[in-house]
Amino acid sequence: MPETYSRQLKRAKANKRKLLQLWPNPKCVRCGFFKNSDALEFCPVKGKSVDFPLNRRNLANRSLESLIEQRKKCGIVCLNCLAEFENQDCKL
Repeated sequence: MPETYSRQLKRAKANKRKLLQLWPNPKCVRCGFFKNSDALEFCPVKGKSVDFPLNRRNLANRSLESLIEQRKKCGIVCLNCLAEFENQDCKL
């Protein structure tokens, strides 16, 4: 029987929490936000290439060991800072 989306989502959130706990201080590197793990994303550090993005699909379906290896190439950024960085031409 195929795995349900809700199970994958739970596994993705659990793996994301595990990865965040590997940082001594898991917060946005730009603004310091740390209140909600759903608002934090893993962003590749400049100059380092990742084999795959740490998105929900990969967080749910990849081994924890491979996720930890990718985490070493990333920093933590909140969704607000990520949106500002990726869409600099969308100023109000």
